[in-house]
Amino acid sequence: MEGQCPKCKNWNLDYDEMEIEGNSVYYPWTCEDCGASGKEWYDLEFSEQELDEEGGE
Repeated sequence: MEGQCPKCKNWNLDYDEMEIEGNSVYYPWTCEDCGASGKEWYDLEFSEQELDEEGGE
């Protein structure tokens, strides 16, 4: 379950920086209660494209 340690079921996860892999991202985590560690995965989905400035010939 998102945000919960799968080993001890506590909600005390310490997250590292997000990593991108293909069309997914993951957050490495370590449980501050039992010391277990792993990755929490999320899928990326395209929503829109935006042009920052006018121009081009």
